[in-house]
Amino acid sequence: MNTISQLAIICICFSCNQKGAENSQQSNPKSIPSKTESKSSTISKEALLGVWTDGTGPNATFVLSTDSIEYADSEEVSAYAYDLVNDSIVIHYADHDYQAKVITGKDSLIFEGRDVKAVFTRFKE
Repeated sequence: MNTISQLAIICICFSCNQKGAENSQQSNPKSIPSKTESKSSTISKEALLGVWTDGTGPNATFVLSTDSIEYADSEEVSAYAYDLVNDSIVIHYADHDYQAKVITGKDSLIFEGRDVKAVFTRFKE
């Protein structure tokens, strides 16, 4: 085999390896930050804190504190941790995580989930 042929084969192999490495870096899931890794949020936590009602009864529905959401009428363990991620809340229940987009107003709070839109107002005692 002559020198030119050997050099051409080496160049082709080198360029294929470089493209393969670039493609594997692009498809590597570690290079894409997930929502659970990045806990930055566009939601003001202060706007969420407080006692909220859905208006279906005379009592509050839940209390949002700095680190948990606690349901008022539950007889079981009712405090669950939550995270704010981008424009959403992720509530960590014992058997699943619930995620919903959060929209806040002066005295209103809306959770837009996959199949449901829940509207809450600040509970006035």
